[in-house]
Amino acid sequence: MLLEIRRHIRRQTVADLTRYRGRPPLAVEVRLAQLDREWSVARAVKASVASIALHLRRSGLRSRTEIEAERRVLRIMKLPRA
Repeated sequence: MLLEIRRHIRRQTVADLTRYRGRPPLAVEVRLAQLDREWSVARAVKASVASIALHLRRSGLRSRTEIEAERRVLRIMKLPRA
């Protein structure tokens, strides 16, 4: 299925490039501007992960750093006092 998706995207890209071959520079600039606004898979994944992380944080999940900080303080509190 992934291979089929890649082939479809490649065919679409070739069709887009073919459509712009020989077009005036302004038309090519417009297409370049469209591509500047297009989201890549990586950008979409990052946005999704950030959204999920925010939801999890609101649910009370902490980062490893936050958990480790509490753990360090508890270990210090456990030490015998002079």
